[in-house]
Amino acid sequence: MLIVSADRVDYCPVVKKKGDPSKVFKGVRYQDKLYTKTRRFPKEEKQHAIERAKALVLENKGRLLVLVIESRNSYQIWMQNLHVELQEAQEIPIDNFDLEEIVSKMLETDGLAIKDRQYKLKNYPRCFVGSEAVIWLQGTFDLSQERALQLGQRLMDEKWIHHVTDEHAFENEYLFYRIDRLRGFRDIPVVDLELEDLVGEMLRIDGLDIKDRQYKWKNYPRCFVGNEAVTWLQESLGLSQEEALQLGQRLIDEKWIHHVTDGHSFKNEYLFYRFYGHE
Repeated sequence: MLIVSADRVDYCPVVKKKGDPSKVFKGVRYQDKLYTKTRRFPKEEKQHAIERAKALVLENKGRLLVLVIESRNSYQIWMQNLHVELQEAQEIPIDNFDLEEIVSKMLETDGLAIKDRQYKLKNYPRCFVGSEAVIWLQGTFDLSQERALQLGQRLMDEKWIHHVTDEHAFENEYLFYRIDRLRGFRDIPVVDLELEDLVGEMLRIDGLDIKDRQYKWKNYPRCFVGNEAVTWLQESLGLSQEEALQLGQRLIDEKWIHHVTDGHSFKNEYLFYRFYGHE
């Protein structure tokens, strides 16, 4: 039994040697041997995973090797399989991948490790690491490192992801990248935007700056500033200032936000607003 990290194995499609060649399984190649998965354990159950792997070794009397592969969220048990072989299939062209589907998978619980990070005392909210993304693309879509890099670069070229300071292409390095979650909002007219989806983005950690504030010795909990919200809407959605103001007023009219004393419409000024959900 061996415990190895996910970046030390090659994920690959396999088929049974004597079976339907159209039935493809996800396999692992490690030191010229092929493995198929038997079970997955969450990260906090490492000891259970090890015990299960040892039991498999005893059951087959050591004739087959067993791997415990450590990934970001789990420990997976893979067992040597003598009855499979590598699938001989044409590779899917990089241009044929559905980028929206890929981004959706990246955002799932077992997708990329998207979190706040720091480099040289500067904070970068909700980003992922390029080298980790390469490994994830390889494992999720059975790609070589070269093709994973090509797919990552296509995600950049088509504006689904970007380097946090827009200084790098997609690289297999310790560089920070961010998913552009608001990409799909930009071509939609302001009057047609789904406000529930937009509010969800505004409430994220890299959305509006929502915090307790004070004005003339009075406290206003969990609110944001009107002119900061206007700037965020402009930069995030590519809106003019007038369009951002129209959208903000629509949020008030449809009861998503309101001025903290209900004394103002939505304005590009130092005025405090609050989401009704934060009352």
